[in-house]
Amino acid sequence: MPPHVSEVSYTIPLAENETVTFNPYATGYYRMSYEDTMLNELIQRLNTDHTSFQPAARARLIDDTLKVALRDGDDYNATLRLMSYLREETDYVPWVVAHKNLRYLKTMLRGDEKASELLQTFTEQLATPLLEKYSFAKRSGESVNDEELRSIAI
Repeated sequence: MPPHVSEVSYTIPLAENETVTFNPYATGYYRMSYEDTMLNELIQRLNTDHTSFQPAARARLIDDTLKVALRDGDDYNATLRLMSYLREETDYVPWVVAHKNLRYLKTMLRGDEKASELLQTFTEQLATPLLEKYSFAKRSGESVNDEELRSIAI
């Protein structure tokens, strides 16, 4: 973009029930802020078939929704609804990004015991299937990523 341009807006005509993700391979460094209807469609699609997005795109959606909420002073409902698909996630990249963001939220909620407890319960619900997959004990031939996923789940 030219130096004097700070924002660009495009209207993209879509067929009914069609969703578009921008930056699907998470290249470059910029944030995507989806309007509510589109974000709800993306959340629905993640909950229906998260593998229809590349792992990097899933991670980017998690990171972008939280960072945009922080920037705009929004609540975190959309971020948490988006993260709810993680119950089905086994890929390393989305979990690392989610873990970092959940730890950040935990830090932000210090001093609010009720909110901290709710976040802890939510996090445990997300991570339980991952822990069931990886268990507490290291397995022979396990990759470094699998070890990290176990650590995140615990």
